[in-house]
Amino acid sequence: MGKFNIKMNLLHQNSPEALVLAILCDFKDKNPKDVIKYIIDKLRDYTDENLNQYRKYIMMLETLSTNRDLLTDVKEMEMLRTTTYQDLPSWHIGYEQGMERGIEQAHQKAVKVLLEIGMDIDTISQKLEIPKEEILKIIKGEKNEK
Repeated sequence: MGKFNIKMNLLHQNSPEALVLAILCDFKDKNPKDVIKYIIDKLRDYTDENLNQYRKYIMMLETLSTNRDLLTDVKEMEMLRTTTYQDLPSWHIGYEQGMERGIEQAHQKAVKVLLEIGMDIDTISQKLEIPKEEILKIIKGEKNEK
């Protein structure tokens, strides 16, 4: 019972150092990953976007977690805490492909509208800053669709 009370006190102290030390306490019936996630979330709150300070506490947490064989859990919870979908390589690939496709569609629409109002290919190329070859492909693609 003593270890649990110490842990509870450490978790509720207004101190990142106390949170880091809480990793050494007995979690009793608490899921270690839940406790670790709580500690990491609170460390992020306490350091308020001061990345160097946050890293310092995470390094301490990782070091102390080896005493309880929790290093793998700490690393997993930290990765989950810091990874966003924008960090994933697949997101960047999809984003770039989407941007390229969006630009391509905008060019197609603009070329069609400018051709309809009678603008010549050279002027369209200059105004939209796209090569004449791309304009010709758009025109050819439009003819193939009909």
